[in-house]
Amino acid sequence: MILLTSIGMRGDAEKFKQAGFHGYLTKPVKRSLLFDCLAEVTHGACSRSTGPQTSLITRYTISEARRRRTRILLAEDNIVNQKVALSILQKLGYGADAVADGREALKALEQIPYDLVFMDCQMPE
Repeated sequence: MILLTSIGMRGDAEKFKQAGFHGYLTKPVKRSLLFDCLAEVTHGACSRSTGPQTSLITRYTISEARRRRTRILLAEDNIVNQKVALSILQKLGYGADAVADGREALKALEQIPYDLVFMDCQMPE
């Protein structure tokens, strides 16, 4: 069960979780957010049938799940730039794999289906 409300306040999530809701979104809701919430509720229904519900699905938990699922490849030959870029991505909540040249980037792309590639314009090899 998902609750859509136009009024949301701090602390509401815990009340709605105790009332038996699995998801809680404040309106207006983007179509993609509603879809992800519905998918999360229905996908998690199997695990909830064997045990108690652990958390309420909100726009924040959906956002975190999207970040965890995004695969990023960073192709940068300068180690300082690599560290800076990885640090920025980490602060934004994303993880990334780093490679040092074009050949390594192509090998990584063959092995893992990345969603996003950040590549230096003057990449060696």
